[in-house]
Amino acid sequence: MPPGKMLNTPSLAAPGDLRADVERPRSLYAPAYAPVLLPMEGQVAFFPRGSRVVVVGTHFLPDDTTRHVGHDHPIPWLDPGTQDGMLDRAGIFLVPLDGTRIKSAQIMGHTEGALSLEVPSGSYVLSTETWSPRKHRAGRLRMGFESQPVPEDVASLSDILMLRPSSKEPEVLAAALPQALKKAEILTGQTFAIAWEVSGLGFRSETLLFEVSVSPINRGVLRQIGEFLRITKPARPLRLSWEEPGPLSPGSLFRYLNLDLPNLKAGKYEVRMVLKTVGRADAVSARVFSVQER
Repeated sequence: MPPGKMLNTPSLAAPGDLRADVERPRSLYAPAYAPVLLPMEGQVAFFPRGSRVVVVGTHFLPDDTTRHVGHDHPIPWLDPGTQDGMLDRAGIFLVPLDGTRIKSAQIMGHTEGALSLEVPSGSYVLSTETWSPRKHRAGRLRMGFESQPVPEDVASLSDILMLRPSSKEPEVLAAALPQALKKAEILTGQTFAIAWEVSGLGFRSETLLFEVSVSPINRGVLRQIGEFLRITKPARPLRLSWEEPGPLSPGSLFRYLNLDLPNLKAGKYEVRMVLKTVGRADAVSARVFSVQER
């Protein structure tokens, strides 16, 4: 069960509140068909479109980290049994808090990829799940979210979705989903791409100014002390900016950008997007990601 305060407002539950792990074992439940139920830290991104929102969730089968993995003794509860030969499967599920019907999208034969759903703006509980019947293993990410309609003539930025780079740039969100990274993580020296949408514009002629920056976060204590004493200089964010004409008619505007940052060292970073338009407040979107050593 999630913390009690989340029962009143489940749409505000963070992934950690609904995480399947061993910190609160009495609150967990693992179904017989998947006794190894593991947290799955995939990407979740929201793309507002007027009175609706597109929800994207990536999925993958987490590595088995339970204490019996690698043991020589038989593990009867992981024997495929009657599930041998059943196809792997994954899905994304949205539970509306207004009591209406659950929305879902599912795929068979795969445990890694990305799925999306378009639903009316509102309050939901989201679950992205993957299951391997043969391995008796499943992964799950659950969280609540609230989406408000985007007013007309108000600039809105979607979340940032991290992708594998492609020689042929996708022109719409659906075409970018097959390139989505399973989680917000890359290796040192690895090129990646980002995708996002702008909505709420197209009611007048204007120019859009985009600013993208990548900066480290969670710096070490010694580094912070050195910067405070001015012994070392703070790391300067990597920045890129450009201008382009706004959309000619109302609707969502999809954008894609390859990022080649070979000098990023292992650690946590934030990629930040700022949209500036004349006469409006800046729209900002950011995603934290990690860089791992090869």
